[in-house]
Amino acid sequence: MDIRIFGPAFNVGKTIVTLIEEFADVQQVLKRKGHNLQVLLMNDNSTDNTGKLMDQSAKKYKWLEVRHNATNLGNSANIIAGYTWGAESDADIVGCMDTDGEHSPYAMIRHISMIERGVCDGISGSIIFPDHHVDRKAIEKTMLEINTLGTSGNEDVLKKALEIMSQLSAEVFLCDDHNDRNMMRFWGRMQSTMAGVDGTFYIQSPGYNLHQRHKVAEALVLFENYRRFFAENTDEPFPKWGMHGVFIYLLSVGTGEHIKAVYLECFGKSPNRTPDKLLLQANAANTHSMRLLKFMPGKA
Repeated sequence: MDIRIFGPAFNVGKTIVTLIEEFADVQQVLKRKGHNLQVLLMNDNSTDNTGKLMDQSAKKYKWLEVRHNATNLGNSANIIAGYTWGAESDADIVGCMDTDGEHSPYAMIRHISMIERGVCDGISGSIIFPDHHVDRKAIEKTMLEINTLGTSGNEDVLKKALEIMSQLSAEVFLCDDHNDRNMMRFWGRMQSTMAGVDGTFYIQSPGYNLHQRHKVAEALVLFENYRRFFAENTDEPFPKWGMHGVFIYLLSVGTGEHIKAVYLECFGKSPNRTPDKLLLQANAANTHSMRLLKFMPGKA
């Protein structure tokens, strides 16, 4: 089996070498199992030593390819570029992994085995945070309301869902004892329900994915149609964030891929976990969820 994994990288000099060395371990294990692993790391115009460290490792490992972006393209553009790289190959599985140290490539071995054994067609990974404090009463109240609303794509349902989302966002960001997990659990639950994903992925970190290449190719076609639909139906700029959730949705609803949500230990704190970036990600999720349900109604 041929496997292609890509990882966008921006200012991850503190974590990138560890990630690459773990990929090296995984490559050896997969090789013994008869698999071939190729990895593409995409330096998104980093301002630290990320690019230099990646180039040094590429000289060491033949399975590693490095790409340097002339300008900072952002999350969405890099994810689409990475999936395109994989879809245009002869690989059996195409996947992505964030490079900020939260995910470990070691998990790939068992998840590739799950796809081989037919447990699922694809994997979407959610990290479990060591400091996973949740306002359970707020979550339970919100989930009851969302479960009552359903996910039919009805305009009134969407407006009510966004109203609840805005209230929860305010609670999360204004509370002294908050983190982003409350909000992301909410939207992750709603998105995975809409998409029919087997299990719940938190939109904050589905940055670990493994999918069948032909399904990825189909989803890329759907994405181009969605991007046109987005431009024709709103004056808003296409968000730079939220692409993991969009692509999972297109894969599950659009191509019928059976995606299994899996849970991963968190090995570090992402530099993207700042209040301003979390808010950008939440707003992107709101925007995409509204447009996606109109473009391609989810599963009730």
